[in-house]
Amino acid sequence: MGTRELLTEAAKSLGVEAQLELVAPHRYQAILERIVASRTSLHKSATSALWWWESLREPIAYAQPKDPVSTLRGLVAIGEPVWFVAEAKDSKEHGNFWLYESTIEPICAVLQLVPSFEYYVVSKKCEWLVCENHHGYLIANGEEMANKLASVPNPSIERTSSSKLRLLPAAAHVKR
Repeated sequence: MGTRELLTEAAKSLGVEAQLELVAPHRYQAILERIVASRTSLHKSATSALWWWESLREPIAYAQPKDPVSTLRGLVAIGEPVWFVAEAKDSKEHGNFWLYESTIEPICAVLQLVPSFEYYVVSKKCEWLVCENHHGYLIANGEEMANKLASVPNPSIERTSSSKLRLLPAAAHVKR
């Protein structure tokens, strides 16, 4: 079963299918181009590129929380409309992502029910982005969201006396 089918099935089982709305095909490309151009250093035409998180614009913060979805839920304001960009695990006619309009509550509820995959949650104005990558890291960019994520307790880093961040040995891979 592909990403879209997994998300649809989970949303139906939770009764939130209407709150996780797939973006219409005629709007899809322009929205993804805006996200890529605003939040990454990639050219706007790189909408099919994988691993956007490797090209995010500064400022950036990252964390490897024990429960990335719960941490994500605490970062994004309840009821705030966002774009949800889900990496397609299956073949897709155009691009490598499924694009949804939603809010953080149904997104997190659905994410708790499906196997892990890379995804991005982006403010509708493209002011910030939060990603969970395939390593279980949450990565945020945009000043507001990077600051929020930087303040989250993070078991994969420790603060030194000089206030610099230092990597600790990687925690066990996050499983849902």
